[in-house]
Amino acid sequence: SSIPIDPVLHCRPVTTVSHLTVGLRNLHARIHSKMAGQRLSSAKFFEHNLQPKGLQLTFAKHEIDDNNGFLLLPQSSKTAAEPDDSHFGLMGDRYSYRKLLGVGTFAQIFEAEDRLSHQPTRNKVAIKVTRAGMQGVGMQESELLFELSRRPGFEGANIIRPYSAFAFEDHWCLVMEKMHGSLHEVVEQMGPFALSLECLQKLSFQLLTSLSFLASNGVVHADIRPENVLLRESPWKKVNGRELPKSLSIKVKLADMGNSFRMKNSSAYHDDFELQTLYYRAPEVLFGMPFTTQIDMWS
Repeated sequence: SSIPIDPVLHCRPVTTVSHLTVGLRNLHARIHSKMAGQRLSSAKFFEHNLQPKGLQLTFAKHEIDDNNGFLLLPQSSKTAAEPDDSHFGLMGDRYSYRKLLGVGTFAQIFEAEDRLSHQPTRNKVAIKVTRAGMQGVGMQESELLFELSRRPGFEGANIIRPYSAFAFEDHWCLVMEKMHGSLHEVVEQMGPFALSLECLQKLSFQLLTSLSFLASNGVVHADIRPENVLLRESPWKKVNGRELPKSLSIKVKLADMGNSFRMKNSSAYHDDFELQTLYYRAPEVLFGMPFTTQIDMWS
């Protein structure tokens, strides 16, 4: 039953060669599908597995949201001396918006100031805010990340640390430690072959530590890619007004557990939900076959 059905012959193949052929046919159909790939598949999975039955997948529309369910941004940037008085100037009665860090399929990420923190290292935080009506996705990520943070070994696992989580209007907000850009940005700015072999070895060791921790706790990250490998400190220094790379001994943490799940629930993802970004997708996922935590290693 784990062998996919041939979309042309409408039956299961009986040989290894035909098995692989079916996998390639399915892959071809997925890539060229008009369903916009992973975004609609993710929405489909949410609709069938996370939403209450009978509730349609719609993005709530309020005066604080745009047509896509994202929070409307302030018209101008504010400084600490001039706090933002917009609708999310003080989120959760604690966090003051500073600037937008990024936008994904289901969420925005803001830099914010924690006005109740007396620790300099935790004064600035990152807040992941889901689209309106997508609280279930955010709550699932928060639950998993906080559970992992209580497990032995988390401190050395190089996984981003959650601080708190709360609901804001129809959004779910996950507060995390603020990082300093991504590995993708470093490679994009320096070029694909600029990192030394020693740097790559240290980088690989850190990520292998993260994957070992996740696997030992029965969790699949399912979205390992350079954009989700975040830097603990800025890799740049200013020299005569120019930004130049430091001696690159990159320290990183793995982030974005929005697609992560426990292995005991993996069967729900075999057919209907296309895991992983396409360019980092493991063969088992491409062929619609059963998989393990090793798909993260492939990525």
